[in-house]
Amino acid sequence: MLQAGIIRDNNSPFASPVVMVKKKDGSWRQANYFSKLDLRSGYHQIRMCEQDASKQPLKRMRVIKKLLLFAKKSKCTFGATQVEYLGHVICRGTVSMDRAKIASVLDWPSPRSVKELRGFLGLSGYYRRFIRGYGLIAKPLTLLLRQRASWQWTALEQVAFEQLKSAVCQAPVLILPDFQD
Repeated sequence: MLQAGIIRDNNSPFASPVVMVKKKDGSWRQANYFSKLDLRSGYHQIRMCEQDASKQPLKRMRVIKKLLLFAKKSKCTFGATQVEYLGHVICRGTVSMDRAKIASVLDWPSPRSVKELRGFLGLSGYYRRFIRGYGLIAKPLTLLLRQRASWQWTALEQVAFEQLKSAVCQAPVLILPDFQD
């Protein structure tokens, strides 16, 4: 969708999954409560003026109300102390991996084809920022994805696969920066 121009990168502070609020004295604090909406359709189709692009998430909230767009109630959260968001769990001051996703990595059987390996690397790669040395651990596996590579799953690939599964399951919780310092 990014390449097609339907969506675009947005570095707006309003679009951050972790909200930092500026206090009256100029210091920052993290939000204590979070809300999440999952609209049935149309959210990404709301047009914005170019100069308002940085305020897009706030503007969309007003448009949702005005246009009577519908949310999927079972996937909405209001005033929670933690929320699941795009495979992460966001809590006051921390971002960690969603335990359900970690469980699916743990249960992943050894790949038997390039397609299965791509699926595993896609899921584990989504969490690469949590894993020190992800690229080095995954290298024997990514070599199998080369165009002319023949599929040979050896002990080397199995060890890399198990190390990557273990690294995903032991990944640290990321702590958000302290803007007071």
